[in-house]
Amino acid sequence: MDAKKRFGQHFLHDPAIGRAIVHLAGVAKGDAVLEIGPGHGALTQPLVEAGVRLTAFELDRDLLSGLQERFPSVEVRGQDAVDVDWPSILPGSGWHVVANLPYNVATPIVAQLLAHPGTFRRLTVMVQREVADRIVAPPGSRIANRLGLYVDLRATSQVVMTLAPGAFRPPPKVHSAVVRLDLRPEPLGGEGVATRVETVARWGYGARRKTLRNALRGVWDAEHVDAWLSQADVDGGQRAEALDRDAWLRLGRTMPADAPAR
Repeated sequence: MDAKKRFGQHFLHDPAIGRAIVHLAGVAKGDAVLEIGPGHGALTQPLVEAGVRLTAFELDRDLLSGLQERFPSVEVRGQDAVDVDWPSILPGSGWHVVANLPYNVATPIVAQLLAHPGTFRRLTVMVQREVADRIVAPPGSRIANRLGLYVDLRATSQVVMTLAPGAFRPPPKVHSAVVRLDLRPEPLGGEGVATRVETVARWGYGARRKTLRNALRGVWDAEHVDAWLSQADVDGGQRAEALDRDAWLRLGRTMPADAPAR
């Protein structure tokens, strides 16, 4: 069956790669595993062979019957994974995610999964190489970015495999990478601090040409912004990408939960 552009589909065609990804995921017999976008089953097959308890979400309804026929032990759901309330759908905790994510929605799916450490233990997901680089870039690094900060607060991450376009049918125009993310039991600093860091980062990274001070003054009163930066011992003359993890956490601890916007 041909890939559908609207679903961002690129199917793995080498069974050996699927087996290698499942090995890198570190799943064991009996583990609860979620697969998003199983497609033609390149990862589903080795996951079934590994003896996991597998639930698969496939949005392309033309693929559902084939998956259900080939893998009767798998719970296959014809549902969009972008806006799922995972704790209400998946019972228990300690879930693994092993997936070749649709490239057009990979970033929001990863962010959403990381928001549920009570449900998920580890994500092993294939994304575009450029996205993978952003995911694993720590704050303060050369390519520091808002997504990398969000990930750093909520997980440890590493690129565990890279793939050329020829590994897929149809071949994408970009290289791909598999990223493994081990979720922290709770975000660094706690959920409240992490949420405030992410609020500040949204505005700081959203105005890359501005200093952090000027970017934040566009949202909050200058008096409040200057006080937060001073109390957090953060140089507001820097741009957001220059701040390391400790600086962001200090800002998150300093900023009041009810900080009044302008």
